[in-house]
Amino acid sequence: MAKAKRASRARQASEVMMTLPERPLAYSDAIFVIRVKGEKLGELRISQGSLDWYARNAKRPKRITWARLAGILDDA
Repeated sequence: MAKAKRASRARQASEVMMTLPERPLAYSDAIFVIRVKGEKLGELRISQGSLDWYARNAKRPKRITWARLAGILDDA
C-alpha cells in the first residue's frame, strides 16, 4: 500500500526585533519591528495605555486599548 503524501506547508521566515525602554512604559513605548522574509510588515508599539500597530509606511496607527484586547482574547 502506498503512503499518503502530506501537504507540505511553506514556512515563512520571520524576524522580530524589539527595543525595550529602560524605564516604566509610562514614559516610552516598547517597540517591536516585524519582518517576514526580510520585508518589514510594520511596528507594534506597546505602551501603558494601548497597543498601536503601524503598518508599513503608515503615518497613523491602528490603536487598541488593553480593555478591548482583553475582551477580544476572552471571546476567542
